[in-house]
Amino acid sequence: MKTLHWKKMAAVLAVGLCAHNPIEVARAALPQPPILNVSTDLDRLPGDYKASNMIPNSAQDSAPLLNDAIRWVSHYNRENPDTPYTTIKAKRGVYYFLSTTKVGGRDVFVVVQPENGNDRFKYVTIDLDGSDLFFSQAEDEAFMISGCRNLTLESFSIDYATLPFTQLVVLGIVNSNQITVTPESVAPSQTPWVDVYQLSQTQARAALYGFDFRNGRPQYTSGRLTIQLQTGPSSTLTLQQGDTSLIQVGDVFEVEARGGGPAVSVDTSSNISLKNIAIYSSGGVGIITNYSPGVSIQNVSIVPRPGTNRLVSTNAGGIAVNQTAANNTIVNCTIAGTQDDSISGNSSALGYSRDAVPAGATAVTLAQPMSSLVMPGINVYFVDPSTVMPIRESNSDELVIRTVVSVVPSGTGLVVTMKRGLPELPAFAMMYNVEPGTRGKGLLIDSNSISYNTLARGIALSGQTGVTISHNRIVSTEEAGILCATDYGTDPHLDGGYWTFGPVSNLRIDRNVLIAADSGTGPGLGLSELAAIQLVVTNLQDEPVSSPVCPDVIITNNRIVNTPRTGIWIMNAQRGLVEGNTLTNTGYDPTLQAPSHIPSSYNITGNQAMIDFETPLLIQSSKVIVGKNPVN
Repeated sequence: MKTLHWKKMAAVLAVGLCAHNPIEVARAALPQPPILNVSTDLDRLPGDYKASNMIPNSAQDSAPLLNDAIRWVSHYNRENPDTPYTTIKAKRGVYYFLSTTKVGGRDVFVVVQPENGNDRFKYVTIDLDGSDLFFSQAEDEAFMISGCRNLTLESFSIDYATLPFTQLVVLGIVNSNQITVTPESVAPSQTPWVDVYQLSQTQARAALYGFDFRNGRPQYTSGRLTIQLQTGPSSTLTLQQGDTSLIQVGDVFEVEARGGGPAVSVDTSSNISLKNIAIYSSGGVGIITNYSPGVSIQNVSIVPRPGTNRLVSTNAGGIAVNQTAANNTIVNCTIAGTQDDSISGNSSALGYSRDAVPAGATAVTLAQPMSSLVMPGINVYFVDPSTVMPIRESNSDELVIRTVVSVVPSGTGLVVTMKRGLPELPAFAMMYNVEPGTRGKGLLIDSNSISYNTLARGIALSGQTGVTISHNRIVSTEEAGILCATDYGTDPHLDGGYWTFGPVSNLRIDRNVLIAADSGTGPGLGLSELAAIQLVVTNLQDEPVSSPVCPDVIITNNRIVNTPRTGIWIMNAQRGLVEGNTLTNTGYDPTLQAPSHIPSSYNITGNQAMIDFETPLLIQSSKVIVGKNPVN
């Protein structure tokens, strides 16, 4: 152990020490591994740590105390690898987290990472014994996990003392873009609503959106409405986008300040387990992972807080496994009332060529590079932005595969040099690592319950390979229940940027139940609202690809009940099987309301749209085996 810490402990423990062996006495006075109990042991830590225990059911700020416990365990385990702490635990109770720590420009309540940047916080379980954790502001992250390995977080709930949304009862319709409202009543024990003026002021990084509810259920016909920021308290809401024609007096109108969060983030870590956790609110997504292999999310609930009249949980999605690494699992989770995709994920390209590359050149300048993933020694291949097909050697069926020998930053991109010359590459060609583990191989989404999101899909994935989506129950989604996308077009969120999600492959969708999926029938119907289960392929021009590009797509034994348009719509599958799916009451409301966002190149407007949307199973530009799929 470092001399500095022993000197501080000696000063703290000087009174009453036995003369026989001061160092051994000092060691004995410390909380002993393998368990550090934050409710009883923190006051025995050395002097540069907080000399106070986390007291349950008090108004104390627990944030610095839990952060100190994590710092101490990280330090101690590095110094004592043979006798480490394996568990951080707490007495069950209610804990409040009031202060944040700045981490790379982000405000975080609990920072779970090594004290020493050259080490890893590893082989530790943080078990809070079913405690309820309340964080002061929903625009800040509750837990940030970074640079950790073989870590478990379990048995606690996350909620926010200042909610990032409010629920209002509609009193009157003033005109096409204004309604009058009053706050919905709450029980005395329930966290009170904040008004729209407070949301406008306190959620500085957020946008205000509104959703209409009737009899406790979202009204998908009215869509998501954009709310004008208020400059003072008012009982009148003004819409910036959308209109009031589908809102009724007596409806509950929910307004969210979407921005910030997530509640839990996992970044560049491995073998992380999140289990038996409940998330009741968040300014953004509930859980986000970023390029972290071996993440297990199990028995997690992202739902409106039980015992309240809340209609929503998170202000954005539920669980997002972004830049999906290998062997992630989402199993036995319950997700309800999210305000975006309940489960989502993507595996984007390593970057795309900024310009066309002439034949024989060895260097490619990557735009939007995944810098941490582009390194010498990796083997890469390229995807054409117009055909969305892997680029092949001239006059050959072999893929263009090259070995990276050097990577040099250049402005906002990277200059990547290959071991040998390239064939001609078009501008915007996507570059991928050959290793499938970098594109989410082994992702399993199984036995989850998803229901009543206000916006977007139940499960939405882009660009992965080796994925299984099985045994999930999906009830009432605004867009597709299950959407797997290959999307390469102008990115609406980044000026001059592009989506770079290439072909999905080795996809299995099996034994899921979808009830009232794709129920949004309002204006602005988009590409992800064509069917209950949907495979979508577009190119750089945002046009449908005309040939099969997604290999090994298996869609079997799913049950689809009550969807207003197509039951299953498969585009551009190359090799696969569609069999044993049961489709009941599909295509019952095929009407498209203007303005439609479906590109005209899809040729599914007017009469053709009616035909397509009334077709229970639609296979387009694909080469798959289609077996028996009963239609009721």
